[in-house]
Amino acid sequence: MSAMAERTLEAWGRIDILIASAGSVGTLAGERGMPFALVQLPTADWDEVIDTNLKGVFLSNRAVLPAMLAQGRGEIVNVSSARGARMGLPYSGAYSASKHGLAALTRSLAAEVGSKGVRVQSIMPDVTDTPMMRVPGAVAQEGLLEPKDVAEAILELVTAPDGSMLVDPILAPFAVPTDSVREKERSRSAGDCGGGPLAGKAVIVTGGGSGIGQATCKKLHRLGASVAVVDIKASSAVSTVELLAAAAGQRQLALAADVRLEADAERICQETMNRFGRIDVLIHSAAILRGKNSGPKILAEVTTEEMNDVIDTNLKGAIHCNRAVLPFMLRQRSGQIINIASTSGLRGRPMDSVYCASKFGVVGLTESLAEEVRHAGIKVQVVCPDAVATPLWDQNGPVRAPANSLSAERVADLIAYMVALPATAMLERVVITPCALGGARKAPEPLITRPRGLGSQ
Repeated sequence: MSAMAERTLEAWGRIDILIASAGSVGTLAGERGMPFALVQLPTADWDEVIDTNLKGVFLSNRAVLPAMLAQGRGEIVNVSSARGARMGLPYSGAYSASKHGLAALTRSLAAEVGSKGVRVQSIMPDVTDTPMMRVPGAVAQEGLLEPKDVAEAILELVTAPDGSMLVDPILAPFAVPTDSVREKERSRSAGDCGGGPLAGKAVIVTGGGSGIGQATCKKLHRLGASVAVVDIKASSAVSTVELLAAAAGQRQLALAADVRLEADAERICQETMNRFGRIDVLIHSAAILRGKNSGPKILAEVTTEEMNDVIDTNLKGAIHCNRAVLPFMLRQRSGQIINIASTSGLRGRPMDSVYCASKFGVVGLTESLAEEVRHAGIKVQVVCPDAVATPLWDQNGPVRAPANSLSAERVADLIAYMVALPATAMLERVVITPCALGGARKAPEPLITRPRGLGSQ
């Protein structure tokens, strides 16, 4: 690994990106073709897997860091595994141990060098169709990820704007029914589509009058989608529509609706169908932090009315809107739902008990629904942003958003990437967080290659 770094520096004078993708599953079976239980695993096999998957990543990361730290900039992506790093796999003890260790190594290194301009992330693909899966003893599987899907996810990580990072994103395969594929092909040639990679898609965005919702409307519209902007305030929905670029065929629609009301959720779906003829994507972003005129307080002081405001908007609203779009998507045999939760839906925070409860519920709702409708070609995903600089923070009174908060536009970029993913892949429980890259982060210099042996000439 030291020689790798030295030769790269000799050839190009710098190292900008390391993708640590080398891995091993070891010997999958013994002489009789039976998989190795941990108690039977030869020590040499354990050493091969741990040395390649964990020690190898440590050595490669360490080898490139001096050059990156000297530059004040660098990107490291360590390729892990969804199954190996999130669960202990039977008959794969060494592999699981190596990938769990890799997750910890990546997070530790990210905290050490982020302030010095080096971003360190990992990607956790599910089972991928690579030579590793075709070694003797492995069982042939269908519905695997394609290597190009993993490559696109890695590209998303290394080209993300400064100041943000994804935390151990899981890239999973998604089986698309054949009739769903045909329906999507028909949809792209029907009606006024505009241009762009999302041409032909009709999208509903709740909470579209401000914050993440508004930024998402603008991003998806620029990419060619027809967008129904939904907000509890009619004036806010109209304001967002006015921000969208003018386009022939009226690819935008302003709708006033209260997501707490079942009838309103059903109405926005029907009006979207009336205008665009289909519903391809629901981005559910509508949310509040606290009840009306309520500041931060402990649970014992939260009134029932304040609790109902938050739960009805954030959780019940998500249920209403998810359920309302399903009949249309089920008829199409295609569709995508992205619910915006929060890192407060993954861990509790003081003074935010009801908000956390609502967002934990959104995560659970999403993951349950995803399994219910997967067979029908409908993807259901959740995004859990850390602190985002939006008007939601105004409900915290004197407490301001952290200085390194994410921008709403960065979260919108991530949502657009998820919407545009190939039909056969999806991200699961996506966490996006600020990345403290610090003032040392330097703009990349233009790369001028110099053939070896020509010296300073």
